[in-house]
Amino acid sequence: CDEKFISEVVDILRSRADQNIVFVQGGQYINRQGKLVLDNPDIPSDMLLIDGEKYFLNFHRFKHFSHLSTVFNRREAVAIDFYRLDIASSDIESFLRLALHGRVVLVKKPYGVWVHHTSNFSQNLTLKSARANHKCITSAYQYARDRGMDRVALYRWKVRQRMSLLRQQVSYFVKKYSRFY
Repeated sequence: CDEKFISEVVDILRSRADQNIVFVQGGQYINRQGKLVLDNPDIPSDMLLIDGEKYFLNFHRFKHFSHLSTVFNRREAVAIDFYRLDIASSDIESFLRLALHGRVVLVKKPYGVWVHHTSNFSQNLTLKSARANHKCITSAYQYARDRGMDRVALYRWKVRQRMSLLRQQVSYFVKKYSRFY
């Protein structure tokens, strides 16, 4: 983990104290069988301050999510019942909902290493848990809808997110079971 991670995030938050930032999220390296792969948000500069609704609707464009390198407003997270779902992507669902309560900062810098191994919950999905994981989309969608976000934009978001998740899951199961063929 980058030794400067916390101090850099605190500096970001202090310098933008009037911006109602609900979380700051940096990049990471992913360790896949000993090979480090850079996983940074796809943003046009080193840092992006973005409205939470815009972050929510454009989540797919950042091609990144890293709970490992995220500092968030705990008080706000508790208030919205963070991690309320018992699914693999409960963190994504929680951060999507949290984003709707303020602004988000994305930083194009890796702050740690996420190790993929056979004990990761996300590496041991069953068909049942994969299907249940779609709640990360439907729950975040309903939450945003209940907050009055544009229904057409939300519907497009939901379709895009479901297709993306379905592609990931098909790829996962093809790799998982291809050894039997």
